Amino acid sequence: MRPGRVPAPARRAEPVQHGHARHHHARRAAAAAAGVHRREPHRGSQRPHPGPPGSDERAPLLPRLTEQTGISSGRYVERSRADAARRLLEVTGQPLDAVARQSGLGAPETLYRVFRRHWRISPGAGSKRR
Repeated sequence: MRPGRVPAPARRAEPVQHGHARHHHARRAAAAAAGVHRREPHRGSQRPHPGPPGSDERAPLLPRLTEQTGISSGRYVERSRADAARRLLEVTGQPLDAVARQSGLGAPETLYRVFRRHWRISPGAGSKRR
């Protein structure tokens, strides 16, 4: 080695652990030594879905909704929000942006699009017709 140079530190056998990681590994080692094992985390579809109260069936809720209503869950929610917006327009006469927010549609553009899709009219025309 050249004069004035300091030798490089020797490499450690294991990586340096900082803060939380060091404590986590120590707890895990202590639990393993005590014979305590963690349960395996839940894996996707292995967990059964409970049906509605009083039902023995364990089918997921969304497919059952589609089966019973004949429309997808997304369309069902959209239709419910559109109905709420229509009622708000009829009863309160509030501006479109307020009605869109209160009904859960968010923006006047979405309100317009949903009205066009369901009733083929604009929200303004719908509120004036009634």
